[in-house]
Amino acid sequence: PSLFDQDIKIFHGPLHLLHSKRRVVSKPNKKLVFLEMSRMYDQNFKNLSMSLSAAKRSLQDQIFDEDDVVLIDAFEPRELMLKIRCRVDIYKICILMTEPLQRVVDRMSEILKVHPNRIILLHYDSELSVDATPAKLDLGVADIIDCIVETSNQWADDPGALLLRVQGKDKCSVMEITVQKGEPLEALMNHYKEAQGLGRSKVVFYFDGQRLTETLTPEQLGMESGDVIEVWN
Repeated sequence: PSLFDQDIKIFHGPLHLLHSKRRVVSKPNKKLVFLEMSRMYDQNFKNLSMSLSAAKRSLQDQIFDEDDVVLIDAFEPRELMLKIRCRVDIYKICILMTEPLQRVVDRMSEILKVHPNRIILLHYDSELSVDATPAKLDLGVADIIDCIVETSNQWADDPGALLLRVQGKDKCSVMEITVQKGEPLEALMNHYKEAQGLGRSKVVFYFDGQRLTETLTPEQLGMESGDVIEVWN
């Protein structure tokens, strides 16, 4: 037998089956290969899409967390350097946006050495309430608040009010303080010490040579508007 006949016997089949088997081995089905590659690409694309989605969600969570931090910070009270104009002078007073303007009144009272009740704050010719806050009034660094000090004549309408002059040894220690006739002098003394930065310093108040106590009233001492109270350390 020939070599070709031996090949046929090895495969135990007709010649056309041998050629068929050789075609399957040497030339794979292109359609099957294409489908397999398509399935592989689809799976890779799905995996990539899932990874991108997870990364996007993570990024959004981080941004959300950062926004939360900014939101919390926004509620923290911030300070405002408020400009106060009195006559030709400009004073700068630092105040919290949530703090009432009474702080400004008290500070100007110390600077001008007058009673807080005599100070009026204006913004665009409108009087401001001492209970209002810069945040409520929408005040900013560009705003200027006008400060007006009422004269002693404006207190003449109140028969129970007295304008007393309180002074120490220094010229800069002079203050005009308005009190009620029946009001104990404790309020006047505390206001003067606070305005002069005396704190807990031991000071003594005299009127007509008499040492004053906190419980005495101007009415008991026969005081009138314009009277002078002397202060000694």
